Amino acid sequence: MADPQREIAEDPSDRREEARRWVRRKRIFYTIVGIYLSLSLMWFAIDLLDDSSGYWFYWPMLGTGLGVLVTGSCWVASAASSERTGSGARSRGTWASRATRRQDPMPSPEVENDLATER
Repeated sequence: MADPQREIAEDPSDRREEARRWVRRKRIFYTIVGIYLSLSLMWFAIDLLDDSSGYWFYWPMLGTGLGVLVTGSCWVASAASSERTGSGARSRGTWASRATRRQDPMPSPEVENDLATER
């Protein structure tokens, strides 16, 4: 059985790690949207500057926009499911780190001092 005091002590660091993952994902998504907008402007400018009589710029905008939409909906769905279950963002390394986390209590200060002097 896990020690409840140890779980309470680890809770703030887990929350901080979840917040870092959330901010990282948000930053990545905003970068994707910025790249999409830049590409859209580029395609529009190229379409206006070429000699063709028809407009084609909306086709790559629609295709790339669909990819951005799917990325955003997956990001929102994963955030909503993690809030609903209360388990936080689940990345590839999260389950492994929880599985290998030591369940024994923290060493006493005397043991830590002995370990520090051995090094």
